[in-house]
This record gives sequence, C-alpha cells and structure tokens, in this order.
Amino acid sequence: MVFNTCFPCLLQNWFASSATQIALSGHYVDWYTPLGLYVRQPYCRKPVRHVIRTNLQWLLLKATGLPDIPPDTRKQRGAFPPNFVHSLDSTHMMLTALYCQRSGSTFASVHDSFWTHAANVGVMNRVSSTGFKVNWGHEKIKF
Repeated sequence: MVFNTCFPCLLQNWFASSATQIALSGHYVDWYTPLGLYVRQPYCRKPVRHVIRTNLQWLLLKATGLPDIPPDTRKQRGAFPPNFVHSLDSTHMMLTALYCQRSGSTFASVHDSFWTHAANVGVMNRVSSTGFKVNWGHEKIKF
C-alpha cells in the first residue's frame, strides 16, 4: 500500500501531535522566533473570571493563560501549526523591513505581501532574499 502524503501535511501533523503532547503534559506551547522573540499560546480550558463592581457599573474580566489554569489541548493542537508558520513569516517581514530601511528603500507590507517603489524592486528582491536565508538558518541574523 502506497500513501501519497505531501511533506507539508506530514509536518503539520507532527506540529499538531507535538502540541497535543505538550498540552497533555500540562504545559502551554511556546517557542522563540529566529529574532529571539518569545511566543506562548495562552489557550486554556476555563478562564478565571473576576467581577469588579463599582457604583456605576460592574465589569466581568476574563484572565487567560495564567500558570494555574490547565491548557486546552484541542485549542493548543489546532493553533500551533499556523501560529508557528506565521511567526516565521513575520520574522521574514521584519528582516526585510530592516534591510530595506538600511538600504534607504521604501517598504510597505500587509501579511506576506511586500511593496516598494518601482525604482527599488531590485534592492527589495535582494534584501527579501537575504531575510529569507537568515530566517531559514542559512545565515546568522545581523543587526
């Protein structure tokens, strides 16, 4: 029997099963981006609710992600693969923006779409490629 499974699907399944095991052990899924930024998924089972009453009104505040609240395994599992990929995409965007700034090029972006002035397309292609290589471990991050 031959299974035709694509590598991204296998990787996504591995991320999801890893997140499940981490959450089942009572820990929240967390990681560091290539820029060194800490990311933690705050998805928990039942958020703690605090009621604050004043003379004029009352507020219901939900505290999520506290250490004494167990993680929600289903939410941790479903959120980790896309959140991890988004953290890598945002690292690439940030590196591209920094390298464009250093080169004097204009830069604008929404999610993973990058724009620059037509006269700077060559520069942006070069700095975007550099940011991609740095993000995926082919070069060290240089500031």
